[in-house]
Formats: sequence, C-alpha cells, structure tokens
Amino acid sequence: APATTSAPSTAPATTAPEPQPVDADTAAAIADVLAASPEGCDPLDPRHCYLPYPSNHFTVADAASATSLRVRFPAAGAPVNTAGVPIDMSEINRNDGFSPNSTLMTYLEGADWEATVLPPWTDLGSSLADDATVVLIDAATGDRVPLWAERDSNAPDPADQSLIVHPAVALTEGATYVVGIRGVIGADGQPLDPNPVFRSYRDRLVTDIAAVEDRRPAMDAALAALDAAGIARDDLQLAWDFSI
Repeated sequence: APATTSAPSTAPATTAPEPQPVDADTAAAIADVLAASPEGCDPLDPRHCYLPYPSNHFTVADAASATSLRVRFPAAGAPVNTAGVPIDMSEINRNDGFSPNSTLMTYLEGADWEATVLPPWTDLGSSLADDATVVLIDAATGDRVPLWAERDSNAPDPADQSLIVHPAVALTEGATYVVGIRGVIGADGQPLDPNPVFRSYRDRLVTDIAAVEDRRPAMDAALAALDAAGIARDDLQLAWDFSI
C-alpha cells in the first residue's frame, strides 16, 4: 500500500466565511437533531450515539495522558450484543486515543451509494485525487492518507447502509486526523444536504446553543486543516477529527 503523501492539491484554499447568526429554519433543524441525540452523543450523526467513529467528540482533556486526551464514550449510548446487553465501555474509556488501525464509520441519511463514486480498494491512488469523495489528512502536516471506502453491505436495505472507510496504512500514534466527506449524491440525484449541525460549523452560522458552540473551536480547527490541505470547506458534507 502506498504511504501517506504530502503532494499538494491543485484546489485553491478558501477563506472561512464571516460568522453570522443562524437562520430560523436551520436553527429549527438543529433543534430537531439535538432532540434525537441523547446527551453525550454526537449530533453530527444522530443515527447512532457513537457515530461518526472514531471522533474526538468522545474524548475529554487529561493532562496525565500522552495525548492530553482520554476517551470518554457515554454509557447510555453503548452498542448492545445479541442478547441485548450493553457493552461495558470502562476499559475502552481508559485509552488516550483511538487505534492506529481504526476503521472509520458514519451514516449519511439519504445517501445514494450506487450513484456516489467512492475510492475503491483496487485503486488507492484515487483517494489522493483532488476530487476524492472521502479524504483523510494529518491535521498537523496536511499529509493525505490513502484509503478505500465502501457502503456497509451487511445492511441489506440501502437506506440503512453506513459508510465504512479503511485507511490503507497504520495511522501515526499521537497524531490527530481530520476526515472530510464530499460529493455524496442523494436520492434525488443531487448533492446530499449536510446535517444542519455540521452546516452550522461549515458555514459559520452562530447559534445560542451551548452544545453546538462549545465544539465550534475544535470544528473550526478541523475545517481549517482541511482547507489548508486544499479541501474546500464549501464542498464538505461532513467532517470531524480524531486522535490516535
């Protein structure tokens, strides 16, 4: 598999828009998403509490750890086994980040994966192209990580299929990475509308909701890292960061 690359994108960097108050329709849509996301869950993907995965949303500051972070998954959102028993997250929450061999996962409601071009495992180089639909960068260096992406074929109903992203190399311990997703087509054949919570970050629509605004500095940094790597924020339908 090819190593990470720092080859620059030809896409020009963009200037972040000036902050502006969120409009009423977006504010209402954000409220609906937050209502569907129990406390501690990630409203960027309300389909499941722990999505997108992995994500620094599920970490807290910890000066005693090597990364200055500690994983903190909420117990209320834990997946259940076949017997319906929730997984005990105690040991996972001892970690100071996520595995270097993490598989990434998220769900984009309304996505048409048949119509969306994803970088395949037979062409890892396509994930490094300027127009790749899924990108993964080192937040500090801007280096692109080769990957392949696929829909979850274990979910027979296309409406239930998550996006699964496989980095083609082990990620660097101590590094923070940013995922960017764009070019996803919806059921109407048009580019999929982003989650309203993500759109408030991408378009700098300021709310009066603490759960949204407390995360804004981290999301601004993630979007700035993508922008510096030539990934235009205007095109993004979802982005998030995670640390190894």
